[in-house]
Amino acid sequence: MTGAGGDLPPLPGEEDAPGPGGLVRQNSEAGPGAPDYDTPGTATSGPHGQLTAIWTVLGTVYHFDKDEKDQARGVCAQILNIKLKSSADLSYNQARTVLDTLAHWEKQALDRGDNPRAYLLEMLEAAKKAREVTGE
Repeated sequence: MTGAGGDLPPLPGEEDAPGPGGLVRQNSEAGPGAPDYDTPGTATSGPHGQLTAIWTVLGTVYHFDKDEKDQARGVCAQILNIKLKSSADLSYNQARTVLDTLAHWEKQALDRGDNPRAYLLEMLEAAKKAREVTGE
């Protein structure tokens, strides 16, 4: 299966019941007793906890080191356009959005021959400027 970034291998959890475009989203209306994957904190629960995957991608692809946890958390907050005190507050679906976005940006950077971290910073700056223009 093709991952969220195109020709990249699937991210953790993408092999399981892919949705449109290969992206996995857990349905928060799955029925009684089912976890609500839109609930803050669910990124760390279940068999496919996503926080480790986010930190792995930010470390290995985008070269964030242990001293840059605040910046890495800021990347998540900017991608989602939310205030985020702790990455443990992410919902499962928010974490998937971050992972999908990071995979997409990595592919775009590599297709352009750019450094993925430089491309990530460029995308975040463009999003910040767009929010300033729109007043978000």
